[in-house]
Amino acid sequence: MSEDIEAAVKHLLEIIALNAPAQVVKNEVELMLAKYADVRVAELEELRVMQLVACSTASMQNTERSAKDRIALDNPYSSTAYIDVCRAIDREIALKSRLSSSESDFAALTERFNAMGELWKKDKERLTEARALICHIWATGAEITDVIRRAEKWLGEKV
Repeated sequence: MSEDIEAAVKHLLEIIALNAPAQVVKNEVELMLAKYADVRVAELEELRVMQLVACSTASMQNTERSAKDRIALDNPYSSTAYIDVCRAIDREIALKSRLSSSESDFAALTERFNAMGELWKKDKERLTEARALICHIWATGAEITDVIRRAEKWLGEKV
């Protein structure tokens, strides 16, 4: 584009050098300004579209790995909206990480709770057996050797 501007300025200087009437110079300047105004509008529209594309792309980069591929903040397609989208995505990534960690913690706690429930169930069964044994001893006046034999059977080891 700078070559086009240089060529237009050179053309304008040639017209002025020929001592062209003021109206001709004015017309040439207006034509040049109109042409470059259209070019500038097109450039600004392209910039706006590419900034929107950058925002859209950033909104889909919601993993730590893909977030590393973001455009730099000094890129012409970076904008305030782009930075806001990146911040929102960074919060989403952090929340997903916390959620994943919480889910892991919950799974571990659930597993531990279930294991404790199994132990409690076994202890309850053993307590019920011990009560039954004590009731039997008390009711029958069983010999101490019989009590020891039953306790060993119940505990699964020698007393």
